[in-house]
Amino acid sequence: MSAHSADPRLQSLPSSLLVVGLTGGIGCGKSTVANIFAQKNIVLVDADVIAHQLTSSAGTAMPLIRAVFSDEMLAADGSLNRRMMRSRIFQNPSEKLRLEAILHPAIRDEINRQISLAETSCTKASSASRANYIILVAPLLFESLWYRQTVTRTLAVDCPQAIQITRVMQRAIATNKKLNETGGEIPTDEISAKEVCCMIAAQIPRALRLQLADDVIFNDKLAIDLEAGVARLHEHYLALAETSSDNPYQIK
Repeated sequence: MSAHSADPRLQSLPSSLLVVGLTGGIGCGKSTVANIFAQKNIVLVDADVIAHQLTSSAGTAMPLIRAVFSDEMLAADGSLNRRMMRSRIFQNPSEKLRLEAILHPAIRDEINRQISLAETSCTKASSASRANYIILVAPLLFESLWYRQTVTRTLAVDCPQAIQITRVMQRAIATNKKLNETGGEIPTDEISAKEVCCMIAAQIPRALRLQLADDVIFNDKLAIDLEAGVARLHEHYLALAETSSDNPYQIK
């Protein structure tokens, strides 16, 4: 048995549900695709959302982050200053490992908790209304053995790198505009094209992500095309969940 599998802190909880791991490079549209699944009453468990909750002003990870990285990593409201942290870990990879050592165990615990809740809800629901699969949104899906052990099927959202860069920069501009309009704190999350390229380079290569994924959906055209693609996958996952309920871990 490997050291990884022997460590109870790194164990995923077995589930009777089909767990579809949804991933993609930054700016590819993971959240957009996840939201379309959610509109079909599919439960979402989102690692990024959990990470943001942990690093909000009231987040349970903030006291330890503050102790390890000092107050200079805090935004004015006490949440994590993501721009400053992003700059720090790109300049010093060892700092990234320190941050991951704080966040990843807490994220894994919360994912296990949410999957267990989804399984309980599914068991209680009537057969006519329940959907026996959930979506686990995880940017590090293929980089992490724990995530690969947790999911039973993988879906990658893909688009060309030029579109990724444009989307990430536009998202930052939109966030800053909203802060200005609502009287929020001074914007600190503007992103340059160079920074986006660094983020993309830090992720698993696009070609490898596409090779490893069981399913791929392209998000480089019209929204209606994306919705149609998700609808096809939804029906496929429902069928898989129905036919594999006795042994979900054999699905591939």
